[in-house]
Amino acid sequence: MSTRLILQKVFRSASKRLDALARDDTAKRIPAADAIHETRTLTRQCAALLRTFRDELEETNAEELRRKLQKLSKAFGTSRDATIRLALFKKNKIAGAMKDARGWREFLRDEIRAERAARAALAGIWTSPPWIETTAALRDFVASIAAKNETAASVEKKIERRMKKARRRISRRVLNDASDLHELRKRLRQIRYLADAFAPSLSAKTNRALTALREFEGGLGKLHDCDVIAAQLETDPSEITRHLARELRRRRKTNTARLLRDWNFRR
Repeated sequence: MSTRLILQKVFRSASKRLDALARDDTAKRIPAADAIHETRTLTRQCAALLRTFRDELEETNAEELRRKLQKLSKAFGTSRDATIRLALFKKNKIAGAMKDARGWREFLRDEIRAERAARAALAGIWTSPPWIETTAALRDFVASIAAKNETAASVEKKIERRMKKARRRISRRVLNDASDLHELRKRLRQIRYLADAFAPSLSAKTNRALTALREFEGGLGKLHDCDVIAAQLETDPSEITRHLARELRRRRKTNTARLLRDWNFRR
């Protein structure tokens, strides 16, 4: 199957899903966390594909659409980050370690309010001009999409090259450095978005390697969450935030050791 047909299918599916999310969530006073997450993922994936195939795509509006999608994705970022932060605090191991700390319950109540407020700030997003303009541009792009006659086999080679480069970057030093880890995670996410679009056309061997990649990326995500949230907490001098930041740093160290010990993505 040609790249053109696969991209048509992927963008058409994303467009329909974004329209459905907007239709289902518009009536809600506060957007649902799941709808926010899925919207952000879809807009990111579409933007990543437009970037990956910028040399193959002939549409003059492809780059403009990519910028619109990126901008829309960022609009959902603050809310999604607040949801991730709250979910981390409510995990059994974190909550269990913090339950006897003075001020923990009050802190958690404040976090619940903050997460809800971040989602409430997106009220009306589904009917806003940026949303309408971007989703309309995506529908137009689906109707006009054309690409050079690149085959799925050539895309598979592209994925394999990117995976080899990513493997070479994996090391204890990279995983222990927040900035380097974040860059590695972004590279893996770009590969995943590309692989998710072409998975049915890829070989069994490549799909097995991509399954490992997705799981490895998930492990990096947990480390990244600890890095970002601990750094945020450390700017607050209160006792409860210092205590929680130390707990997150401790968990980060444990999870890093486990990821390096158990993971086989390098092989």
